[in-house]
Amino acid sequence: MSNDRTRRRILIAEDSPAVARILRRQVERWTGSRAEVVVADIPYTVASMVAEIVATNPPDLVITDGLAGYAADVVNDCCEAGVPAIVYTGEPERYAALHAAVISKPADHLLRATIDDALSNAPDPSGSRPVQSPAPGQARGGGLSGGR
Repeated sequence: MSNDRTRRRILIAEDSPAVARILRRQVERWTGSRAEVVVADIPYTVASMVAEIVATNPPDLVITDGLAGYAADVVNDCCEAGVPAIVYTGEPERYAALHAAVISKPADHLLRATIDDALSNAPDPSGSRPVQSPAPGQARGGGLSGGR
């Protein structure tokens, strides 16, 4: 992957501060990109904060916990903004119908591969790469929302 990857912004949405810290370190190590974290004890608060960020300053990728069901709102906001989303959750069956990659915790190897796929399909931050949308029906483990 090119050096442009280090300019990617990855947003992590999590309702557990401990998990958020671990995931941020892993994502930054794997990608060389900067990862920002939105964390709060109340899942609805996390989803609302992500919605505002995605609407005003969209990241290149959002990785979200299930957030007690609010991950669906996060994925919908990402789709509207053309931002790929990955749902990394302990309840993957709950989110299987979403237009996003859904990965069961813990599955670090699968998460890493999915992050690589999302960033390689996203446009270069300079805007020079073409948009690549996922094929419909790839909701579980392969489809990514957005693809701006």
